[in-house]
Amino acid sequence: MNTEPVKELCCSATAEVNKDVERDFEKLVAPVIEDDIPCYILCGLDIKISVGYAWLILSWVPDISSIRQKIVYASTKATLKTEFGTAHIAEEIQASMKDETTWELVI
Repeated sequence: MNTEPVKELCCSATAEVNKDVERDFEKLVAPVIEDDIPCYILCGLDIKISVGYAWLILSWVPDISSIRQKIVYASTKATLKTEFGTAHIAEEIQASMKDETTWELVI
């Protein structure tokens, strides 16, 4: 019998946005990122596409994450994208260091 707890994705933060995506991104992403805990960050963009608005997905998997955490995040990314709707995702960023999570790298 497998006694390991079930892993699931959950929303840990949401925020209202203003008219400036760049400022919102810088203001909202930094506080969510923890030095040693991987996460996915979904950010709506001001780009209209055929299915609605475009989104960015940021995969934060710090180098100091455990091998297990890295495997879990690598294996769940495709499911997250499919469930969210791949047509909505216009940009993807894979980051392992905080300086890779800036707006300059998005544009």
